[in-house]
Amino acid sequence: MSQLLQVATRGGQIIALSGLGPPDFVDQGIPFVDDEGVIKLALDIGGAVSYHHQGLPFTGAGRLAATNDKPVEYYGSGGAPFDSTGLLVFGSGDIDHYSAGIPYTVDGQISTSADSSVSEEVQLVFDRMSALDVREQGAIQGFVDGMVIEGIWENVFEFYAPCLNATDT
Repeated sequence: MSQLLQVATRGGQIIALSGLGPPDFVDQGIPFVDDEGVIKLALDIGGAVSYHHQGLPFTGAGRLAATNDKPVEYYGSGGAPFDSTGLLVFGSGDIDHYSAGIPYTVDGQISTSADSSVSEEVQLVFDRMSALDVREQGAIQGFVDGMVIEGIWENVFEFYAPCLNATDT
């Protein structure tokens, strides 16, 4: 689970949006929606579980079946927190710790945020690559933020910076 949700982490946080319809796209098994140019994890808060994919619960519409007001009852494979009914547990509290790049609250919920800002490092890349569509921006944002969290972004940027401008020509 943790590795799957790493694709949803942006700037050390997960930005999520609850809804009922199908996701706009799926990346590495995880559903996303494009909310006016901001890529967000597609959740259905309180939605009925129709099937499981790699241990995560999904609704019939293809969103993650989740709760944001129940306590964590148990952890599944990869550290996925579940309530007593098997819904994935999210919370909006402050980030207490990370496990495999996923932010958790002090209560063990996956921490989500409404903040859609991008890090300084990501903005620097976007400034050099203006031809990206929203999905490409989301993928690059996840990659860059992961490198920043791992502490190796400066080395990566020095290597790739000369190539970035070439993508716009």
